Amino acid sequence: MKFLNITIGCLLLMICLTGCREDEFFIDDQPIQDPIVNIEIPTTGEVLDLYGAPIQNAVITMGNNVTETDEFGRFKLSGLVSGEKAVISVSKTGYFSGYPVFYPERNVGQHVRVQLQERRIAGRVNANNKIIAVAQHNINFSEASFKDENGNPYSGEVTVYASYLDPTDENLRSYMPGDLVGININDEEQLLKSFGMLNVELEDAQGNPLDIEGEAELSMEIPSQLIGESPATIPLWYFDESTGNWIEEGEATLEGNLYVGTVKHFSLWNCDAPLNLVTISGGLDTPIAPSSFFIKVSRLNGDVAYTILNEAWRFKGKVPANESLILEVLDICENVLIRDPIDPLSQDQDLGVYDLVESNPIMNTITVSGNAIGCDLEPITNGYVNVAYSNGTSEVIELESDGTFSNTYVWCSDSEISITAFDRDERKKSETIVFDQNTNISFDDLVTCEDIVQGLFISGQTLNKFIPASTEFDTITLTHHQMTCTDILDNGDEINYTLNLVNWSEFINNPALTLFLTNSTNQTLEITWEFNTASSPIIHSYSVLNGELIDLTFRNVTLTLKDLENGTSEELPDHTLRVVGYIDI
Repeated sequence: MKFLNITIGCLLLMICLTGCREDEFFIDDQPIQDPIVNIEIPTTGEVLDLYGAPIQNAVITMGNNVTETDEFGRFKLSGLVSGEKAVISVSKTGYFSGYPVFYPERNVGQHVRVQLQERRIAGRVNANNKIIAVAQHNINFSEASFKDENGNPYSGEVTVYASYLDPTDENLRSYMPGDLVGININDEEQLLKSFGMLNVELEDAQGNPLDIEGEAELSMEIPSQLIGESPATIPLWYFDESTGNWIEEGEATLEGNLYVGTVKHFSLWNCDAPLNLVTISGGLDTPIAPSSFFIKVSRLNGDVAYTILNEAWRFKGKVPANESLILEVLDICENVLIRDPIDPLSQDQDLGVYDLVESNPIMNTITVSGNAIGCDLEPITNGYVNVAYSNGTSEVIELESDGTFSNTYVWCSDSEISITAFDRDERKKSETIVFDQNTNISFDDLVTCEDIVQGLFISGQTLNKFIPASTEFDTITLTHHQMTCTDILDNGDEINYTLNLVNWSEFINNPALTLFLTNSTNQTLEITWEFNTASSPIIHSYSVLNGELIDLTFRNVTLTLKDLENGTSEELPDHTLRVVGYIDI
């Protein structure tokens, strides 16, 4: 289900972008308010890298309030935001900043999910090099000089950090700042269809920010899927971090399969065709958690967009004006619960409340409830429960002040459910409990008092053992992390096993995990074992950042038992491996 990874917060229904591309829209129960009116919104969220790993200590700014993400990439914050459109700033050293936006509703909580792009050096500008290549795209600084943030000239070497954002990437909305709503040169709100974006930041030799004097030329290759739709000229837009909108400034010209234009300052630049828009809104009537549902809107040409609901079961989004559309309500199992054709709209429209109670569509549901206590057996007052499905998606239930929790979800029958409670203040967690199909899960005193034990846990019909870690995960390369586990035998001999996470940074949801014997103090070993799996793990916690925790469970693993004396081997199927360890970069 592609739409299960939708960003919660940048919620624009940009179905005008490109065929089969999912974009978002969001949420309100009230008319858009005057932007000078600020309202306070309780917000929770999670910050991840592009591979889905949580980012710890990311700085979250909302109005005048600031917090940081915990080791699981989660945060909780209330702050004053514009009643028209809320913007959250998310920053972390080594990443481009993120700016999720949402359309707030007074006294209704909001959840956001944002992914950050790594901030990598694209090249350096000096007397011998004026053109920086970013994949098939170029930035030409031949007609530009540089200045510091105080406007003083700078003549040294310039480091260029840059990344290209592909408008046909189905995950673009997860890491693209803001939504694709722009303000044109006539101060009119427009819906934008992107043909490509470049994020560019400049620094001096000491890491201080720079900008340009004069002009730089951008050349962006148009994705092949969009060539047939590309206009001869297209407006350029830059992202305004204070409002969350794209601002029109300049234009680019089509030259072959490139858009070429000049800019006078650097930010995130976007080649976009503007469209007239209207706003639609609505809600659901159901006792089931809002995160169990998606709203899908389709154009007649096949373009689609998805979004979720806020905590009041409301949605709101901006769509192309004067087009026939189809709105569908889906559950997370992709079952269509309601289908509603929408006639062309020339003005904003509230579609009303879609009643799932009265229509009573067939859905599998599960209720998760209970209470969480700490090591002192007192209720946890600042924590949450993570409800993870075996397909990699998860739900979060915030604990009440007395440590209790309860919510009802749509549940897909082919998914196992893993329950883990977390104490934000004490940085501890409960045992992770895995359930098969069930109608209700209830806990009395879910104890959240587990210290992290590093090592390899093996369980199955043939072999059950724990091999403790003797080292933390060491970084061999950015995509290869290695931990040593030491098995102490009954006779006192030690066998050192080396556990490798390979292709970790590239394929975070499907790492190739290998285990092999590297050395032993006993040179007369008769039997050992190994495995090699690339199956998708159940994710409890993982990161590639220094000091972060990796905690993965792999199921249905086949071990190979090797008889070293006779040179034979035997396969042992249906084992479970859990890998737990801190990473040392």
